[in-house]
Amino acid sequence: MPSVVPLLSQRLTAALSQAFGPAAAEADPELRIATRPEFGHFQTNLPMRLAGTLRLPPATIAERLVAALDVADLCEPPSIAGQGFVNLTLLPSRLAADANEVATGNGFPAGGSGSSSTTPGRTSPSGRWCTTCGRR
Repeated sequence: MPSVVPLLSQRLTAALSQAFGPAAAEADPELRIATRPEFGHFQTNLPMRLAGTLRLPPATIAERLVAALDVADLCEPPSIAGQGFVNLTLLPSRLAADANEVATGNGFPAGGSGSSSTTPGRTSPSGRWCTTCGRR
């Protein structure tokens, strides 16, 4: 399962292209972890950053971006906060799938392919095992 941040960034870029043309899609979505829980899991201030370039109010950009954004398989409907923040809240099913992937060893960002053995007695390439869970 692809990591959610790059996937959401790709979707934001596609929505930018659809709503404002290919030139707008060159902007980096700069997706960030939300600063407060009520803002969801992730947020971007992309509409505020594009206001000068597109010569539109950030709120208008945010509305058009959200209308073009296809994240129904990943998130609850996106919300707009303030003058141009787009907030994204992951679906509980996506959170559960990601948690299960991490729990089974397939989602550790610095661990490689997820094919590591957790059978006691086998040695990892580094020769080290976690004393808590028994994994390398």
